[in-house]
Amino acid sequence: MARKWTDQDGRAYPLALATDTNTATGGSVRGYLLNRAKPHLPPWLAVGGAGLAGALGHWRWSDSSAAGVGLTLASVALTGVTWWAGKSTSSQRRLHSAITVAAGSAWVSAACLAGPTAGPLDDLYLMGGPALALSWNVRMVLRHNDAPAESSDKGLLEKVGLARAQIGAAKVEPNRVTAPVALAAGEQTNDDMAKALGNIASALDLPTSAVRYTPNPDSNRRGDLVIVPEDMLAETVEWEGRPLEPGRVDRGTAGHRPLRRRRPAGRVAAR
Repeated sequence: MARKWTDQDGRAYPLALATDTNTATGGSVRGYLLNRAKPHLPPWLAVGGAGLAGALGHWRWSDSSAAGVGLTLASVALTGVTWWAGKSTSSQRRLHSAITVAAGSAWVSAACLAGPTAGPLDDLYLMGGPALALSWNVRMVLRHNDAPAESSDKGLLEKVGLARAQIGAAKVEPNRVTAPVALAAGEQTNDDMAKALGNIASALDLPTSAVRYTPNPDSNRRGDLVIVPEDMLAETVEWEGRPLEPGRVDRGTAGHRPLRRRRPAGRVAAR
């Protein structure tokens, strides 16, 4: 059933109403709960997928010694790849991911060879699976709760692949922000920061010339990140000079007077 609704300005809008208001209300509540639960479902789906993989693997490779070798190598390789892929993230997230993958792949390997209900495997699955899934849910909740208090500068460096870099207190000047940066010791250098300037400018929606990095001559992992939101040097401003220098064109940045040429001392014009 459709009805028309007219606002205070006289504009009419069709408004669709369900004939059964109880059904409509229940559907909206279910939709809200489903939207809230969706971000937390992937860990639980992974637990279910691991159990299904263990059962199918046992049906296929229960008596295969070669499968045991292959599953063991695959488990070790997957854990190593997870650790390598997490080098740009925080150390806590990297360790959490590696432990999760190692535990899950080890259980799947054992379930494929001995059976998902052999020995303590079923109890490990029923207790360890939900525990790992809940650990990721808790991590997601804490991350969302801490998001407003998180430093925007830290989040910016994380976006450009410098998550472990530390940024100090910024010095704010007219049309200029300077912040000291300390990169991760033994993992990042000033060259990595210089290569990331384009990505930083993209994240801030600024031109590449507006983001600069001045390395510290005494350190290969420290320097100053300079952000100039409006590059005054990019615009040429003409001004009328003194009679001795008519039509001179000069440039200057905000807060600075243009430079002017002066006649050398002791030089007298011919009369």
